[in-house]
Amino acid sequence: MLGQTGVNNMKKQLSIIALTCSALLGLTLPAFANWRCDVDRCQEYTNCSLNGVSMACSYKSGGVEYGGVDFENGEAFSIEWISEYFNNSSNLIEEPKDGYFAWVNNTKRRFNVIDEGCLQFQANSALPEFKYGMC
Repeated sequence: MLGQTGVNNMKKQLSIIALTCSALLGLTLPAFANWRCDVDRCQEYTNCSLNGVSMACSYKSGGVEYGGVDFENGEAFSIEWISEYFNNSSNLIEEPKDGYFAWVNNTKRRFNVIDEGCLQFQANSALPEFKYGMC
């Protein structure tokens, strides 16, 4: 039978083991920590995709012209919306003949509206294809 001192030592050892495991898990999985909404003006989605692989993501709006998509695997894309594609009510205008474009990670990217509330950014030589929203 353990005495009170033995029980206290065991609790300390278990606490140290738990803290060590938590720290190691945090170091090995840093990408998974940032995709969830932890700010205002953010929406989580469960059916996004990156290069055809389905996963969760979130869209964090930085304002009318800026935002970002963070995927659960750690990939993140900053988006600067091109204002000429929006009307005074901040709604997309009718799709132009050459399509819609936005700046994604400082690269001009074509995007399509797939169904209402789902946006798909086409792949190019610099960046992969991704979808987010109510897809």
